Amino acid sequence: MKKIFLSVLLMMANSLAFAQPIQMDALSQMLKNTRTVSGDFEQIRHLKSLPIPIKSAGNFAIQQDKGLYWHMSSPIESTLRVTKNGIEELSANGSWLPASNQSKESLLLDLFNGDIESLREQFNMSLTGTSENWQLSLTPKGIILKQIFDRIEIKGSSSLESVHIFEQQGDDTIISFSKQKINQALKGAALHALE
Repeated sequence: MKKIFLSVLLMMANSLAFAQPIQMDALSQMLKNTRTVSGDFEQIRHLKSLPIPIKSAGNFAIQQDKGLYWHMSSPIESTLRVTKNGIEELSANGSWLPASNQSKESLLLDLFNGDIESLREQFNMSLTGTSENWQLSLTPKGIILKQIFDRIEIKGSSSLESVHIFEQQGDDTIISFSKQKINQALKGAALHALE
């Protein structure tokens, strides 16, 4: 019995030794090492004024130093890109036009790029977990952001897995990422949008 107990204790100690708490610099570096990420997203928005959530889905791509491509395919089709030029929406004639304020897309670009300094300017941050399973909590610093966001909870492993945005008026949005391809060449519309 003692041997079994000691074996279990030793296995637990070994697993704890490898599951070290992640530090902000390590998270930033891990995300910065990801040159490209593409995949699918599902967004569920809960509005206090509606009895059922609004669901949307599509695909996304991020290329460091280029930007974010965000294509919503349902329930309606819409394509955005976030680059150093700002946030733009693809028009019916194929040209990119300045979009209305889409702060969550800009936030996603900073997160996927590991731009912790940019986030630190706008949010108080709390990081918990390990590199295999981390959670980053953001609470806004500035008056304008405080009027919009209560807090933002981000979960991930080697890349972002979900973002949960809690708004001041009680609405919230959950964005989940799936089928992610990391450090693979972008293709098609995403490549063209971020050239």
